[in-house]
Amino acid sequence: MEYSPENAIPYVSWVDAGAKELIERVTGAQIVSSADLVQMTQAVLSDAQIASHRRAAAVCMAAKDAAFDFLRAKLAAGETTTEYTVQQVITDFFVAHAMDYDHPAIVAVNAHAADPHYAPSAESHAPIGPGDMVLIDLWAREMHTPLDCFADITWVGYCGAEPPASARAVFEVVAAGRDAAVRYMQEHMATGATVYGYAVDDACRAVIADAGYGDAFFHRTGHSLGAKVHYNGVNIDNLETQDRRSLIPHVMFTIEPGVYLPTCDFDGSGRHLGLGIRSEINCLVMPTGVEVTTLPLQTEIIALM
Repeated sequence: MEYSPENAIPYVSWVDAGAKELIERVTGAQIVSSADLVQMTQAVLSDAQIASHRRAAAVCMAAKDAAFDFLRAKLAAGETTTEYTVQQVITDFFVAHAMDYDHPAIVAVNAHAADPHYAPSAESHAPIGPGDMVLIDLWAREMHTPLDCFADITWVGYCGAEPPASARAVFEVVAAGRDAAVRYMQEHMATGATVYGYAVDDACRAVIADAGYGDAFFHRTGHSLGAKVHYNGVNIDNLETQDRRSLIPHVMFTIEPGVYLPTCDFDGSGRHLGLGIRSEINCLVMPTGVEVTTLPLQTEIIALM
């Protein structure tokens, strides 16, 4: 049944306690969670869905490049722009490529990037100028069928010639956590071991905690990805929930660790602008292991001047 012991996986915990108790008493049945069954029937992707995701990933990577190119041009011309304007560049790109983007992308500067739930709007947004850190999180899918699958990526850039050392150091920690999660999956699946969502979260989170940023990484490592941005398969999570679903072939999810420092003086200016660094990739479980479908990986902060 749609039940999860102690509500460990709330996404599949829909049966109320009274109904569960009644069925147990009347039938003597042992009720077990349908979490893995839901994943098998809803989140295992077809070959056509996987192909649609790969095409969406290519468009998302191109949209990211277009947004950063727009920023480069504005900075080179000495012109100002805003989070909202860059967000609309991405929206226009998706519209031109006939993509479903669910809702507009995140473009976040400095302290805004330290809030994972921030998104600019026409009414509320910040300017972007020299010396700012910019986080871009975007997602989209094709619209040929309702089962076409999303891609979902996050990259960070710096509005200058050389990203500050403190920002680079935080990025290196985030990237190391991301890569540790992928390495954990690849190494364990290569031995035939079952890999669980919560354990991948642990592998990623340990790297960031060991670097002293554990309290600044306060969301799960990743979410199920498919025909919806947040889909019905395993999440990479041992923080918000403990997801004990296993990684099975043809399920897909994000790996997206972040470090969020809302009052960080990342450039040593004394302005305490705030800093948010996240790196998000998409992973597809294949019979032989895990494939990162959103290559190339971001390996350093993009300098935009």
